[in-house]
Amino acid sequence: MLDEKLIEHHYAQLKFHRILYGLLAVFIFALYCWEPRKTTFLYIWAIAGTLLLGIAETIFTKQAFWNRMLILKIFTYVQYFFYLVMLYMVHNQNTYLVLGIGALLLVFMFEFSYYNNISDDLNNVKIFVFLAAPLVICQTMYFCMYGVEGAGFFLLLAYLMLCVFDVVVIHLFYINERDFIQQIHSLMSEIDNMEDNNSELKDTQTRLEKVNDELNMQRIRLAQMNKEVQQSNTELAVQADILKYVNRSFSVDITEIMDYLADVVIRVRGIDFCGIYIKKDVYYNKKPVSRCKCVSVPELTEVEEMAYLFAQAPDREDKRLVLNAFPPGLFPSLSRTKLATLLVLPLVLDGEKYGILVSGSLMPNVFDSYITFYDIIVPQFDLAIHNIKLYNQMRHIAQTDGLTGIHNRTHFNKLFAEQMKQTVSNQEALTVALFDIDKFKRINDTYGHLVGDEVIKEIAHIAFRHIEEPELGFICRYGGEEFVLALPDMGLTQAMPIIEALHKDIAATTVHAYGHVVTMNVSIGVSSYPEICQDVNSLIKRADWSMYYAKEHGRGQIKVDGPDVTEE
Repeated sequence: MLDEKLIEHHYAQLKFHRILYGLLAVFIFALYCWEPRKTTFLYIWAIAGTLLLGIAETIFTKQAFWNRMLILKIFTYVQYFFYLVMLYMVHNQNTYLVLGIGALLLVFMFEFSYYNNISDDLNNVKIFVFLAAPLVICQTMYFCMYGVEGAGFFLLLAYLMLCVFDVVVIHLFYINERDFIQQIHSLMSEIDNMEDNNSELKDTQTRLEKVNDELNMQRIRLAQMNKEVQQSNTELAVQADILKYVNRSFSVDITEIMDYLADVVIRVRGIDFCGIYIKKDVYYNKKPVSRCKCVSVPELTEVEEMAYLFAQAPDREDKRLVLNAFPPGLFPSLSRTKLATLLVLPLVLDGEKYGILVSGSLMPNVFDSYITFYDIIVPQFDLAIHNIKLYNQMRHIAQTDGLTGIHNRTHFNKLFAEQMKQTVSNQEALTVALFDIDKFKRINDTYGHLVGDEVIKEIAHIAFRHIEEPELGFICRYGGEEFVLALPDMGLTQAMPIIEALHKDIAATTVHAYGHVVTMNVSIGVSSYPEICQDVNSLIKRADWSMYYAKEHGRGQIKVDGPDVTEE
């Protein structure tokens, strides 16, 4: 018998065990009520041991330990051994208690023999030894404790006969089962012979099946042609919708277009997964952008291996990459799905790969043939990216300083006005720092204006790395050599370590330009709403006064707004 069937049998027996455990507990309680004076400490041991065995069975069932045949055999043997010991300990106490414990002993004796598949003589002897060994040990200990007596020998012989009876019964069961299986095999052989005798009938049946299959194939081809016509109509309608998005792509956020395109691909192609990835600096985006949707795993909106797929994708738009395996080491997110195949199409603009379109299906070999649908939507998406890139390029020129590449004063004023409204509306903090290059006129006079420009650019780059790159706030070139930065939702406690790190970095940097090595430093004025400045509209003015205070009192330092800071 297969181990799976033995384990299945054991799960069915567990309910029976609980009934026996409960009956034994009731039995012992009834004996206690009937003869409380004769109750001994052994009664408590019997109930406690039964309770522990029941708890262990429950835990093993919860943890699925019964799926391991060795654990099943060992635990059954432990149950048998426990009740054998209890039987020896109470056999002089109460005849009824002996009968109750004996019933459980017989159950576990038969179960242990049954689980060990005693279908041959060697197994018969081995199981008999396993059953008789604890009996001999217990009897020997009994003789040592209470002396040798004839009744003990009779009890030993009777129990050995019971062990033999158990082995014989289980052995006969397995012999009958083996004979039954042989009869089944014999019957199957007769059925096979009957099938061989009916070969002519089978040939006729085969010819009829071939004709029927051909008719079915014709119906399938007609259904497929009808499906393809409907698919073409759907794709034409989708093309019109995509064109609408492309035409208004100037005013639509790129993530909205990506979400729309993913929905379209999933709906029209009937696939399970679609994702789009665009690398950074394509349309002045500071970070890569990725949007993913999965029908079978809706919570899978972030797929970290998109960057890896982008690196593996071909650089030419007429090539593609098809994957049919997703090991968890390379695909920690996609391995959670049941995708059978993945199609990776490169997105190319002006001869350069800027992103990928990824489609995944639960069915294998879906992407083996070339799919014209993607030939239509990919160029349209490329066009939308091209439009957005041109639009952002013009906006970038209008919003950034031509020398440093950071925000110009006009755009900063717009951003800062919006931030002030948000700060007051949400009752948040806002810290502003304004800094000016120390002795910048001397740099220009000594090294020339080209070197001065390099100093301005280097300070702008340092400020960008400290403030905008980690998305802590925004900065701008406020004047010739003046810069201003804003840190939304930050008070002085949070803002000062950032400003101090920026000041330290600038002071430690040297500029190498046109054969000159130039050191530099800045004076910084800081004000914070509402911690210091109660009027959010006065933040920049107070920071400006604080900066001039720093310049007038030694330069190269940070001055925080306070009562000692005045306009003069």
